[in-house]
Amino acid sequence: MRKELYFLIFLLSVGCLSLQAQDEDYELVWSDEFDGDEINTENWNFEIGGGGWGNRELQYYTDRRDNSFIRDGKLVIKVLQETYGNNNYTSARLTTKGKHFFKYGKIEALIKLPKGKGTWPAFWMMPEKSEYGTWPRSGEVDIMEHVGSDPGMISYAMHTRNRNGSSGNNWHYQIYPDVEVEGEFHKYGIEWLEDRFVFLFNDEKQTTYWNDLMGDYASWPFDKEFFIILNVAIGGLMGGTVDNSIFNSDVEMEVDYVKVYQKKATGISETPHQHIDVKVTDNSQTISIKGLEEKAVVEIYDLLGNKWEQMIATTNELTIDTASFPKGMLIINIEQQGTKKSYKIII
Repeated sequence: MRKELYFLIFLLSVGCLSLQAQDEDYELVWSDEFDGDEINTENWNFEIGGGGWGNRELQYYTDRRDNSFIRDGKLVIKVLQETYGNNNYTSARLTTKGKHFFKYGKIEALIKLPKGKGTWPAFWMMPEKSEYGTWPRSGEVDIMEHVGSDPGMISYAMHTRNRNGSSGNNWHYQIYPDVEVEGEFHKYGIEWLEDRFVFLFNDEKQTTYWNDLMGDYASWPFDKEFFIILNVAIGGLMGGTVDNSIFNSDVEMEVDYVKVYQKKATGISETPHQHIDVKVTDNSQTISIKGLEEKAVVEIYDLLGNKWEQMIATTNELTIDTASFPKGMLIINIEQQGTKKSYKIII
């Protein structure tokens, strides 16, 4: 029992060191902490209009100070019940399109969500140039969505040509944190890598969306630059029925900051993974990994993000028994010299 406890403590310490090393690999490349008196238009655009926005939404987005402004060092998006054009509600939708756009990295924001049935706040990303075509061909990344009709829920979603909301089969995942989701500040973020998106809530991993490694934009268009969006919608396909009594109080989303981190340049000329060879052997009974460096970390996941194995190499070769693994496609993550690479196998 004591040996098992020591081993567990060792694994936890390795995990903590790994996370710390991962954070140290990143540097801040852009942020807005909303410290000025006005919304910085060198960072943000205002999208304007009603018409449902493809989701039967009920609000009209404006660029008025009534709907978006800076207060006490925070961006505020305020929803109002008012007649505006053909709409009965107004709100704001801010984007960094054409100003700040990114490919890979950590993207995060500290946000306080509004309360009230019918609200639909979101923190998300869309492609800067839509090089693979119009939505959903070029992708969409929903870092955080929430609806007031389900007060404790946070939703993550991805849209591609093969899997999207219009066809009803997009990838999505919901969490119900053991905290008050509405009315309190929480950090929402992703770590976007070449082979996966890791979704984070208050810096804790919640789920992973994997690249199927087929090399096809229809399932993975996420190798291009994306811009950031912050908005609060009302009603619509996800927001649902609006309870107008919510407007007896202020309906606001507050954003303390938005930050983007990217990997630091390492200056290593030789690729740390160029000598690695991964094969399924013995009629799928074992996995052979050669070319490892001492202390390389090897992790094995299924396509749902469940981890089935983690080990640290003590020699340059590993042979792994597959008897306990699920049949089908697996992802092997190998980290050495501070970089990670994924390999796809089928057993």
